[in-house]
Amino acid sequence: MSNKPKDLRLGLLYLGRSEYSKVIQLLESKIPLYVENKEFYYILARAFFYTGDISGAKLYFDRGQKIEWDIDSALYLGVLGLKRRDFNSSLRIWLDILDEDPNNIRAKRGLAALKKYSTIDDLDNFIRSKKIDSFVPRKPYRFSVSGIIALSALVFILVLGVIVVKTDTVEKVYTAITTKFFVQSKNSDVVDSDRDSGSYFILSELNKNFIDFSSQSEYSFSGAQIEEFFKISNNLFLQHKDNRVRTYLNLIKNSNANQQVKQKAEALESYLVDPTWTNFSDSITFKDVYRDTFQYENCFVKWKGKLSNLNIVDKKLHFTLLVGYDSEKILEGIVQVELNENIKIYENQPIEVFGQVILRDNKFYIEAATVMQYIIKEK
Repeated sequence: MSNKPKDLRLGLLYLGRSEYSKVIQLLESKIPLYVENKEFYYILARAFFYTGDISGAKLYFDRGQKIEWDIDSALYLGVLGLKRRDFNSSLRIWLDILDEDPNNIRAKRGLAALKKYSTIDDLDNFIRSKKIDSFVPRKPYRFSVSGIIALSALVFILVLGVIVVKTDTVEKVYTAITTKFFVQSKNSDVVDSDRDSGSYFILSELNKNFIDFSSQSEYSFSGAQIEEFFKISNNLFLQHKDNRVRTYLNLIKNSNANQQVKQKAEALESYLVDPTWTNFSDSITFKDVYRDTFQYENCFVKWKGKLSNLNIVDKKLHFTLLVGYDSEKILEGIVQVELNENIKIYENQPIEVFGQVILRDNKFYIEAATVMQYIIKEK
């Protein structure tokens, strides 16, 4: 008889029957009894995951990972990153998995998807599709005794051949996907002669150890992560997505990468072109910048809000932007804005600001390039 606690055995039974609400009802009230039990959190987190409760699933997967890190939980967290549109989180998780298990097919599928679906709309459509199910372990199922016996017999007969064929096929399929992506990027219609030099911003000619172990930095990455960030930067550059390129170069420049790698990043950065109001399409939120300012330094944002505290200092307009408060319903955050133009704008009115994230004294403000204001008349 199993030594597993009755609650966990019953939770697994409900999970296998896809009775996820029963799992949650059974286990969530018993957290104090299993506060240090890794399996408890793994069962509960999967129940939340399959009911579509993203925040609940992330909460309990994270708690379990703090007790003992495991690949299966990390795979779920990678997908949760996609569902939360936190693509950098997914990228880091999948790279961590591949550091531990270089042949993990689900992590490879995740990285391939980030490369293939390079626009927000494409990623949104992909995330809503069933294809994302292949990034996590199979759903738990409860088999009958006869079914288990039959399945065991089949596995016994075929297991060696399946393992050999599957391993070989996975490697070839992944190589084909990544090769196809890079070839298409280099020959895409969006790439012109001015970008040809971008194809040479690669790390293959450098020492494979890209790390400076003596440096103090904001971010600490593995060599594989740094190499992957550079590959993504290069491909985004070839697609003229320079604002997104900068987010990855910032990760490299503020990391434990060695000086040669950082010089490569700075060289690529020198080719970047600033976006304009009309061609800007990235979605960088106040929360993104506030949470990880170094990653978004010098990136451009376009935020709506309400203007307050308008002043003129050194012939510059200075004001406070209440981000997201243009409709006076949600306040996402407060940021200072500087505009090097003496134009007529009005306090306590909605405004849209397009500008660059600038770091000063460990705080960020927006150096505005363009502002647009619609005056709401009192009725």
